[in-house]
Amino acid sequence: MPLHVRLYSRSGCHLCENALQLLEGMRGDYEFLLEEIDIDEDPALTERLGQQIPVITIDGGNRVAGQVSEEKLRRAFSRAAKARETT
Repeated sequence: MPLHVRLYSRSGCHLCENALQLLEGMRGDYEFLLEEIDIDEDPALTERLGQQIPVITIDGGNRVAGQVSEEKLRRAFSRAAKARETT
């Protein structure tokens, strides 16, 4: 079963675009479904996450935010995979 990855972002955000590119580049290493959420379409999300984007969650947890790197993402994917093994 693939992991569920959410990318909270907004248009015009270069950090968000970088995070999306990193995620797309990892498709060969991890099986996941990617859901992109534009925070500007939801005032509550805009208020809560406005200055923190991009925010990436994997299976509802394992959060990566701000300056996203491949290393941070790989650690989060590994934690999510291990959490699934123990449940």
